[in-house]
Amino acid sequence: MNRAKFDDFALNFAERDGKFRANLTASRRILLSLKKTD
Repeated sequence: MNRAKFDDFALNFAERDGKFRANLTASRRILLSLKKTD
């Protein structure tokens, strides 16, 4: 695997990981707000 390809892969992975974490925190926030309304 050449350097440029590896950098692209790492960037894509970091981006996907970031989105995944953002989704996790968003769903956690929704769960917390649902619990508060009980």
